[in-house]
Amino acid sequence: MVSSTSASPTNSIPIPIKIIFSEEVTGFDSLDVSLSNALLSGFTGSKDVYAFQLNPIAPGDMTVKIPANAAKDTTGNRNLESTTFTIRYTTVPSVVISSSVDSITNISTIPMKVTFSKNVTGFIATDIIISNGTLTQFSGSGADYNFNLEPTSDGNVTVNINANVASDSDANGNYGAQQFSIIYDKTSPKVTISTTAESPTQLTLIPISLEFTESVVG
Repeated sequence: MVSSTSASPTNSIPIPIKIIFSEEVTGFDSLDVSLSNALLSGFTGSKDVYAFQLNPIAPGDMTVKIPANAAKDTTGNRNLESTTFTIRYTTVPSVVISSSVDSITNISTIPMKVTFSKNVTGFIATDIIISNGTLTQFSGSGADYNFNLEPTSDGNVTVNINANVASDSDANGNYGAQQFSIIYDKTSPKVTISTTAESPTQLTLIPISLEFTESVVG
């Protein structure tokens, strides 16, 4: 019999596998295990009980089977083929928050994109946490969602998506997203012109100072 303490589907690896023969056998080792979409590690055991770890190659069904004649009992009887054990490995969806607008920006409506690594359900606008801004025009389904970000005031604007706000078809909740941050600067810089010279003056070279309210270029 082939079994595991992990339920199917699972997103936990490695997956513990246990092999139990109906009686003590000899000659059974890791090369006698037939696998599909999986690799074997940590093979141990003797007599009628054996164990190993199953590591998926890719998301999807993994199978384990013990073919006939892989081992024999004390009187030389060869084993019968086991039933096929199947367990499905599934990944936890990740999520990325992005925008086509670079920081620093003075754009008052910033287009935003939320991309999951696979299709999810249950993701809604209120799952998006915004600091110093508001959300409008939320849309999307599956793995791709869009909305507009409207900054409230000059400064840093952040967007967060917490873990487990959406789920895939295997009921895996998503990982939390890395915070998206953009600096919004809508205020035009002001400039003050001054001099240390008094008016009227007899100076032929009058020192002039220009002071902007923020750093500028050009």
